[in-house]
Amino acid sequence: MIAEPSPDARAFPQRRHFVAAALFFVAVAIYGSFVPWNYTPISVRDATLRFKDLPLLQIGIESRADWVANILLFIPIAFCAMAVAVVDRRPNLLRNLLAGVTIWLACVALSFAIEFAQFWFPPRTTSQNDIQAECLGAAIGIVLARYLANPIALWLRRATGNRQPHSRLVWLLQLYVAVSCLC
Repeated sequence: MIAEPSPDARAFPQRRHFVAAALFFVAVAIYGSFVPWNYTPISVRDATLRFKDLPLLQIGIESRADWVANILLFIPIAFCAMAVAVVDRRPNLLRNLLAGVTIWLACVALSFAIEFAQFWFPPRTTSQNDIQAECLGAAIGIVLARYLANPIALWLRRATGNRQPHSRLVWLLQLYVAVSCLC
């Protein structure tokens, strides 16, 4: 059973905004995964053979930042995709579970596709670690969205819906505190 949207559900953000944000973050992930865009042709067969023998690298101090970056790369993708399933809807365990599993599997497929395609861009390093980190990031994004997407959407609606100068100042201060805590 779908809940009636709240009166401010027509304000920003709506589920369509989360779809657009998810697609934006997918584009950022794809773009960032192939920079500096030095294409080198290899056969699909060679790429497949290399992919089957994908190494599991030791995570040293220098590669931890890359591992964390891969986690962070997939959190907003999964968060925004899961937000589409939960924003303005009553909690439903089965629907949320099915949406979460579907989104996670889509993120896993995206991760495999990106890592496989990186064989054509040799400065990029492909490893099992990248896939594991991206899958972990997707799982984190799904869980965060399950619990935070509705409160964040409500907060954004209140902040952007009230045009009073005083409320704008309060919103900017809240945003400043939130960003400061993340940094």
